[in-house]
Parts: sequence; C-alpha cells; structure tokens
Amino acid sequence: MICYGLIGYPIAHSKSPELFEQMFQKFDLKGREYRLFPLQDPSKIYALAQDQTLKGLNVTIPWKSSIIHYLDDIDEKAKAIGAVNCISIEHTSRGPRLKGYNTDFMGFWEDLSAWGLPSQPKALVLGNGGASKAVTFALEWADIPYQVLARTPRNSMEQNWANAPLTTWREANLLVHTTPVGMTGIRDQMPFVPKHGLEHKPQVYDLVYSPLETTLMQKAKAQGCKVKNGLGMLQRQAELALELWESDLAKAPQWP
Repeated sequence: MICYGLIGYPIAHSKSPELFEQMFQKFDLKGREYRLFPLQDPSKIYALAQDQTLKGLNVTIPWKSSIIHYLDDIDEKAKAIGAVNCISIEHTSRGPRLKGYNTDFMGFWEDLSAWGLPSQPKALVLGNGGASKAVTFALEWADIPYQVLARTPRNSMEQNWANAPLTTWREANLLVHTTPVGMTGIRDQMPFVPKHGLEHKPQVYDLVYSPLETTLMQKAKAQGCKVKNGLGMLQRQAELALELWESDLAKAPQWP
C-alpha cells in the first residue's frame, strides 16, 4: 500500500480524498489511498512521516508557510514563493527526507487563464497567507499588477482591507480572495468588502471551494460580477502533485 494525504487544520471539509481517488482510478494506480491528517502542530510532520507507506503530502491552511521550517529540502519555486503545498517523502536508512514544492501557483494560473482574464487586468488580492503568496507569484510571473489587502498587513507593500481607500478597490478589475473566510466551518461569512467595493463589477475569483458558492460570490453576482470558485485550482494542483509523486506519470511538472 502507498499512502498520500493532506495536512492542515481544519480539513474535514476537504474534497482532496475524492479528487485523488478519481485520479487513482483514471491512471489505474492500484494499491493507493489518500487520507486526511488534521495536524494542529506542523512540527509533528516528522513523526507522521515515519510511516513507511506514506510517500507524499499536500499542505493546506494554516501550514503552507510555517511547514518550510520542518523540511529537509525545498524546490526553488517554492522557496521563491515562500510557501509549500506539496511534499514528497523519501524513506532512507537515516529516516524520512521531506522535500517541499508549490503546485498552487500553476494550479491557480492555469485555472484563471482558462476562465478568462479581464482586458488589461489589474488585481486586488485579499489575504496575505500561504495561498496568497502562490497567487501573487503567479500574477508577477504573468506581469499582472496587483495590490494585497489583508486584515493584518505584514509589510509596507500591503494595506489593511478595512482602511484601504475606495479607489484602491475600484481600480482593480480582478478580485482574488485567498483567505479561508467563507469556508465551511469558518465563522466569518466573507472577507471585508466596502459597501461600494463591487459596483464597478470586477471579476471575482474565490479560492474557497466548500461551499461551492460562498457568500462573497453570492454578493458579487448580485452586483453583476462574473464569479468563480477555487475547485478548478484544487483539481489542477492535485494533478501536478500526483505527477511529482508518481514517476511513471511524469518526471516532474514542466513549469515555466
């Protein structure tokens, strides 16, 4: 048996087991299973990796950045992003070796591109966590200007979303929400958006996929915005992760 899984907290809502089971069947990968590991402390990953059947892990909120400190190696793109959402596990005579990757940025970019970008896109990114880092990396790679708004700004380049002037919201024609707010089981229903912040009808991409239509998406639709959830991104980043783990499928994702 070969086991893969997901670490993060909370993760009971995750659709990853269902997605990976579908891919195992699609590629005729027998003897595989995908499990949820609700890890409340990222330092516990090494103990988890002692399981010889465990070959790879996906990482979700809130450990995409902090998990880096507990890895043996990290891919150059993941290092540049500053966040990891995929880990390969090699079992050696000295114990497990953990290497981190980021498949989120290409999962996001490919899904966003397939959906369709507005003319002369200018993005507003809500949130500054691990998912936000992958999103902004993709936007920079595509030469799309953006501004990060967050509940708690971490540097001078970010703004508090409640204090940002309305012009900041209105100048963007693409709004990307990267926080867990609005996710099933999260108390807050939606991130802060000012009263008139959607009247200019930006496209709204919400990385949340459970529920499939968040409160943010509902309110944006009511304003006439084109909206999309993060299910396509979830699917694509999972496919890229499986390519990393299964050498018979591909040596590694061919990222630009």
